[in-house]
Amino acid sequence: GNQEKMEAAAEQAQSGGGRRLAEVTGLDVEIPAEDWIIYDLDEPLELKSLTIFGKLSFDGNASRTIKTGDIVVWGMLEVGTEAAPFGAETGAVARIVLRGSVYDTESYVYVEEETLHNKVI
Repeated sequence: GNQEKMEAAAEQAQSGGGRRLAEVTGLDVEIPAEDWIIYDLDEPLELKSLTIFGKLSFDGNASRTIKTGDIVVWGMLEVGTEAAPFGAETGAVARIVLRGSVYDTESYVYVEEETLHNKVI
């Protein structure tokens, strides 16, 4: 299922392959608490939703784009650091594109019975 695909993609990404992350296009993706994924794909990553319990870091050697309906961060989303701001040396740009309609209640995000609506980080 989707969880197995994401685990395989996470394992591949951690081993330096990264390309298998493209297999999660259009899916709900969850990064487990024990995982640290470095997003280093050149092409945009398009997901249904992204939940981060572990860590997702953007590699700043080139521009990166994630397109998704929402991102829920329980762990860490790192797009550069104070010591090494994203793109400071390379001119790279990080983009997070949230899509959806406020009228699409099917895509609303709920946390502890609270509605966050959609297009939310």
